[in-house]
Amino acid sequence: MKKMLIVVVALALVGGGAAALLPVTTWGSAAPKEAKLPKDFGAYVLNVSDGRTMAISVSNELYSLRVKGITLPTSAEAAHEADLALRTLVFGRNILVENATKAADGVYEGDVRVGPDHVAEAQVSAGLASVSGGSTELAALQETAKSNKVGMWAPAEPVPDTSTQSSAAEPQPAAKTL
Repeated sequence: MKKMLIVVVALALVGGGAAALLPVTTWGSAAPKEAKLPKDFGAYVLNVSDGRTMAISVSNELYSLRVKGITLPTSAEAAHEADLALRTLVFGRNILVENATKAADGVYEGDVRVGPDHVAEAQVSAGLASVSGGSTELAALQETAKSNKVGMWAPAEPVPDTSTQSSAAEPQPAAKTL
């Protein structure tokens, strides 16, 4: 019979403390093998890392999952908007992952749905992600977002030139009388 050593770790949380049980090691066996996820599966979203990556729970096991077929904008502001939109869409909800594969970095990638909503389509339609890969459906949505100038495709807000404007607090020269 294998014996599991469990360590109780006190975690300091805002407003109080809590204890969590963390498996540390298993005596008499190698480290537990990570279960391979099936091609299609349901999951619960525990956290959102960025506008396309989330921490999920599948049968009480934790995994990282990336939305397949999209990349994030390069500007910090647009990437932050993508993050907030993904949080609003998936955080604390059950999702369906289809066509999942494990990337070289160990993160799973898949087509993610929340109810009827396809997450990649939602992000691309809102101009919060661009298409990576050969999805013609996503490419068409990206072109629509570009032509509607939404999200990262919106023109930059012009910054007013204040160098030639005088301040109301500055005294103005008196007008000359003739």
